[in-house]
Amino acid sequence: MRAGPAGVMVKNAIASPARRRKKATMTIQSLRRMSGRLGLTGYLVAFLGTLLVAGDWWFESFVAPRIAAVAPEVMSGTTTGSLAVGAAATFGLFALG
Repeated sequence: MRAGPAGVMVKNAIASPARRRKKATMTIQSLRRMSGRLGLTGYLVAFLGTLLVAGDWWFESFVAPRIAAVAPEVMSGTTTGSLAVGAAATFGLFALG
């Protein structure tokens, strides 16, 4: 008995995360073999920096305007503590990558 298009879509949706994990693992292993420890470290730093900057841009585009509209007193303070460390780490990793 053949599965219809809906059955194939469900099967692919269930198997897709496992395939992505396997593909990511294979990519990292091949990078380590081809470019050594330094190349793998560079790849991971670039990936993490880009991921963090994309998250920051999303936050600044959608969340910050909402916070400014609802609670403007939150936006008027200076950036200190863990927020300052997170910002420095985000843009530092992005610059390194």
